Amino acid sequence: MKNHKINPTRLYLTWIVVCITLMLLVPLQSANSGSSGSAPFVIVSGVIFIFIIGTFTISILNIFLFKVWVKKYWFINGTITLLSGSAIGYLLYRVISINS
Repeated sequence: MKNHKINPTRLYLTWIVVCITLMLLVPLQSANSGSSGSAPFVIVSGVIFIFIIGTFTISILNIFLFKVWVKKYWFINGTITLLSGSAIGYLLYRVISINS
């Protein structure tokens, strides 16, 4: 049995930890700032959008990089792909409809 250091589960978990860390660092960094109260909200919103895009990208890359894993756990990768793709589509629809 091969012992891979990188596998799809580790990719997802690493991405989740990185995004949660970024979301927690924003309020800590902006705690000492004075006047601009909406900046942390905007930055955290951006991190959430980046999290969704990154999750979608990882799920698409898993199809090509880890074919055996995807064949075995297609429902996990498919669910993540559909949910994150739907979220991206919805957010893009909202951005386009607001600017029209």
